Amino acid sequence: AVTNIMAISVVFGMHVPLVREISVARDKARDYISNALAIRIFLSLLAMPILIGVVYLLDRPQEIVSMVIVLGGSEILNVIAQLFRCTFRAFEEMKFEAIIVITERISVFLFGGAVVVLGYGLLTFCAVVLAASMLNLSLSLWFMMHKFTKLTLKLSFPFCRELLAQSLPFALGGISNIIYFRIDTVILPSLARAADSQAVVAWYGLAYSLVTALTIIPGAFTNAVFPVMSRAFAQQKSDFQQLYTHSLRLMFITALPIAVGLTMLAQEIVSLLWGNALYPPGTIDVALRLLGWAGGLIFLNGVVVIVLRVTDRRLAFVGLIGTGMVVNILLNVLLVPRFNHQGAAIAMVITEAAMFVVGFAYIHRNIVKPDRITFAFKSIVACIVMGSILWLLRDRVPVWILIPLAGAVYAGMMLWWRELNLKIQDRYER
Repeated sequence: AVTNIMAISVVFGMHVPLVREISVARDKARDYISNALAIRIFLSLLAMPILIGVVYLLDRPQEIVSMVIVLGGSEILNVIAQLFRCTFRAFEEMKFEAIIVITERISVFLFGGAVVVLGYGLLTFCAVVLAASMLNLSLSLWFMMHKFTKLTLKLSFPFCRELLAQSLPFALGGISNIIYFRIDTVILPSLARAADSQAVVAWYGLAYSLVTALTIIPGAFTNAVFPVMSRAFAQQKSDFQQLYTHSLRLMFITALPIAVGLTMLAQEIVSLLWGNALYPPGTIDVALRLLGWAGGLIFLNGVVVIVLRVTDRRLAFVGLIGTGMVVNILLNVLLVPRFNHQGAAIAMVITEAAMFVVGFAYIHRNIVKPDRITFAFKSIVACIVMGSILWLLRDRVPVWILIPLAGAVYAGMMLWWRELNLKIQDRYER
């Protein structure tokens, strides 16, 4: 958690203006990346000593201190690599990012797994993560230099100042966002009324991790659509409206069946992954049922956030994320002592719902309106049919068969209604 917060401070929200501006003016990619790199190196030189000082002040065991320092170095390398990968997103060539990320993760899995099996300990595993980050940085720099743009030593202080001014609101929003997403796990041990509060944290953490894994889908989608939407907003407002509607449609019709499925099959999924003997009903499943809806709302809030970023509504973005952070903290303080990890899940659902309502209303009134919403009604009807099948068959059919069957029914209905068509316009097919 500490290294995550440090990384957010080094990133400083620069990815948003970088991708937005480069996607509109690709000939300026060298200037943007070179100046942003200088800022990021400077922030890294400030952040790393602060990180080490904080860890020593927390008076942790020496092994923990060493692990945080190694992982802090890994985070520094990763945020610099992410800076180079902004060019991939701005040029709409995300396949290079996919190659790099997959290579890095496979390296950690293979070599880190070997370290664990051979019993070398956590610090050695962290060293493997650091080495993988070096590989990530090297590949990111190589692809950028050979496929997109070179770096230059010609820096502009006015340029850097303007970039920092554009990035500051998104930096504040990013820090608020990571606090918002991590605060529940941090305060659960202190507020939970259960005798074994660490078990409560484990139940919530496993449910949360499963839902978080699914949010890779909106993350990948928003990364892909951001440069296209930025260009459309700058050039043709009608295309921007179509992209906004298209994004809402895809996220809604993807999120709703996931939320319904997790609600109805929570205990069956827990039993399949971990077994009822280890985690019986009333442990992971009660949080998973609720967090499924929070995850679905994260799909939709991804579209809200991307529109605010594309249109450079900095104050609205900071206000939305900051309000979400405050509401989430207050709800956790109120609900966790009474409902344990289920209270943390309720807080997450309420916060995500409030953020979507406020964000959607702001966009609808001040920026753009979707040109249609009939997809929502069709998706709800298809989910009712899918949910009925789950209800009737969940005690008779194994869950690993039931999930694909229900998904096929839902997808078939949406295809019949022509709501799974991914094409908007020929020039935006990618």
